[in-house]
Amino acid sequence: MANSVPSREYELIESIRRECGDSSQRWEMGIGDDCAVRKLSNQRMLLTADTMVENVHFRCDLMSFDEIGFKAIAGSVSDIFAMGGSAESMAIQLVFPKSAEVQSQIEALYRGIGDAVSLFSVPVIGGDMASGPCWMIAVTVLGDAGDRVLYRNGARVGDQIWVTGTPGLSGLGLDLLCSRGRTGADVIDSAAVAAHVRPIPHGNLSKWIGENSAITAMIDISDGVGKEVLTIAKESGVGAIVELPHSIRTKLICTEQSVRSPEELFLSGGEDYELLFTASPEFVPSFPGVIFSRIGTITESTESFFVDSSGQKKHLHGGWDHL
Repeated sequence: MANSVPSREYELIESIRRECGDSSQRWEMGIGDDCAVRKLSNQRMLLTADTMVENVHFRCDLMSFDEIGFKAIAGSVSDIFAMGGSAESMAIQLVFPKSAEVQSQIEALYRGIGDAVSLFSVPVIGGDMASGPCWMIAVTVLGDAGDRVLYRNGARVGDQIWVTGTPGLSGLGLDLLCSRGRTGADVIDSAAVAAHVRPIPHGNLSKWIGENSAITAMIDISDGVGKEVLTIAKESGVGAIVELPHSIRTKLICTEQSVRSPEELFLSGGEDYELLFTASPEFVPSFPGVIFSRIGTITESTESFFVDSSGQKKHLHGGWDHL
């Protein structure tokens, strides 16, 4: 079982769950999924928190403050959408370094936040500000779902694995930004850059998925396809076989600049905020404006594999590890 545990981060989260988890069982789901879930009469309350740190999750020389603010909100509401829910309200905690430009930078940051608030229809209801060593943006989002919440642990043997959009495109954008700077990266592949600096998670789609009984488990692609598949497999007690569809591979090839291979971008790129889900074989994808790709199958093995472009089967490896 070489890859039954996705990462050291996963092991740390399990340790935290044992030490600090909710022993009262008031929460239907606590530590361990995209959101915590609490049942309230005929609906479920969703709660999630996310943090972006300068020079870890973003660089101020590669993104505008408007883009940084927008992305902070997009990444946070994506967790709500990954449970099949709707975002209802949020609080923002901001840490900023003192400088002569800090007021205008904060104003630009909140312009981007305002754009996201308008797009996703989720108001800011509070928060906090403090000066510190670097920029840090922490977002807490409250959401709601109906009678059914999609967890990570529902995958069944024989289910197919699906993704939306082009996982890895954000990673390609980051590679280009780091190697060519903002102007050069935009010239080479503006779509990849946009996928990294201004991701658009699928709010309306998540509700449709949540109501589709053929879909069994779901997660958002924040840390790379490899890690997300391993997480679903571990939580569900199953294995998986994954491959990179030709349609996605073609979009991840950049011949004008040396970057990670399409397979590495697909498995480990991260920050796409697309949806990855498992569904029974009778599932038929159909939603306006959304591209669906079947990338694999759930197996009864406790190991997970990736079939590379040459047809060789390798152990599936994870994406971003925070430790």
